[in-house]
Amino acid sequence: MESDAVIQREIRSLLKERYSLKSSIRRISAQIGSGKVLRGSNIVSPDAPVTLLSTKSTLESGGTQKRKMHDAMDEDVTEEPEKRPKLTPGVEQVEAQRRIMRSSLLGHLQRARDALSKEQEMENTMKQREKEQMIASKLAEQEREKLENISAELRTNLASNEERLRAVETELAEKNNTLMKSALKRHYDYMSNFIATKTQPTIFWVPRNFNSELESLRECTRQFIEQKVAAIASTNYYSNDAVMIDGDV
Repeated sequence: MESDAVIQREIRSLLKERYSLKSSIRRISAQIGSGKVLRGSNIVSPDAPVTLLSTKSTLESGGTQKRKMHDAMDEDVTEEPEKRPKLTPGVEQVEAQRRIMRSSLLGHLQRARDALSKEQEMENTMKQREKEQMIASKLAEQEREKLENISAELRTNLASNEERLRAVETELAEKNNTLMKSALKRHYDYMSNFIATKTQPTIFWVPRNFNSELESLRECTRQFIEQKVAAIASTNYYSNDAVMIDGDV
């Protein structure tokens, strides 16, 4: 009986461990299957920072151009008209042509300067975008590696828990079988003092006094019980999924 009590305690302990392992396996499987491993991780999109910073650059450049135009308009408004001396018709015509040529030349130079400035600004913007894309790509790669490591760790834990669960199931089946066989053996050992009927279901009875005929019947019962005990020893009563006591914890 003491050994049976020890086996029962071991079975209860194994049942608790089995429940814990099954819960852990369900949780890990859910994380892997539903992608919850990504929870708490912010994958950086390579296009996101580029869009934001490019928009900022565009706004800043637009603001700069507006300020330049505004300053130029202020200068035009505040600048007093040049007082030119009165010239003769011939000289005045020459001066007018010079003014036209100078205005045309200044306009051409200004357009060239603006085009060069715009080209430099576009080049700087492209370099900035390339730099941002490179940074975003590196961040995304680091994030992918991190998630792959987490996923690999989860799968390793899952395999380890499943392996341990199989071992626990096997040990549970063995101990349940041992406990069942012990209980049946005790039962039939006790019933060997009785006489078994040949009818089904078998009924065990004991007379108040034994005679030679009753002793012969009891001996037949003992032989029957010995056969039952021998059959018990070779019988597997529990598979890996069976539970002997207390059910699943």
